[in-house]
Amino acid sequence: MKFRWSIFVMTVVLTGIPAADADSCTVLQTSAGVDLHFPPGVVEYYIQRAGTPDVDGGAEFTAIQEAFRSWGAVQCNGDAPSVEFIYVGEADVDQTNFDPRRFRDEKNMVTFVQNGWDGDPQVLARARILWDTETGEIFEFGIALNDTNAQWSAGDQTEPGAFDIQSVMTREIGLILGAGDSEEPGAVMRTGFDEGVADRRM
Repeated sequence: MKFRWSIFVMTVVLTGIPAADADSCTVLQTSAGVDLHFPPGVVEYYIQRAGTPDVDGGAEFTAIQEAFRSWGAVQCNGDAPSVEFIYVGEADVDQTNFDPRRFRDEKNMVTFVQNGWDGDPQVLARARILWDTETGEIFEFGIALNDTNAQWSAGDQTEPGAFDIQSVMTREIGLILGAGDSEEPGAVMRTGFDEGVADRRM
């Protein structure tokens, strides 16, 4: 069995950027031409307990769960979803635990990196997956939200200067599902987001 690391990044950009449509069903492939995919069934995930101080009342946890639920309802070419994401609970882990290269604990993690964001400060989020290069099966994923340089909002708390957690997470989940970018405007897999805008369309 061969493994490969993948790094997907989403960069903060201004309005008018081309977007990808969930209905386009663009799928990323391995170098051997095999579609990346999760094994059919339940995929469990955790959220780092610390969350973000930018929102109140645990709204960030609700926003993340809603983003996963929205992908569970997406059909590709008329086919029902083969994967169901299940929230297991909070995990008291290091903020870098999202990176499977460092933490091979078989936990799919979503974390807010509050200090020491690694890389471009204008990157809002980063998703990483570990897959089998021969079969394309995804074994583990991690998603990190840049809480070092970006301000976040959730639910009805969306406000100027802050990025909507659910909107950003919806795109990142698309990446770990293997969905690629497309050039259709206004769709979920676009490559940039505006501050103060909540666009959660599928």
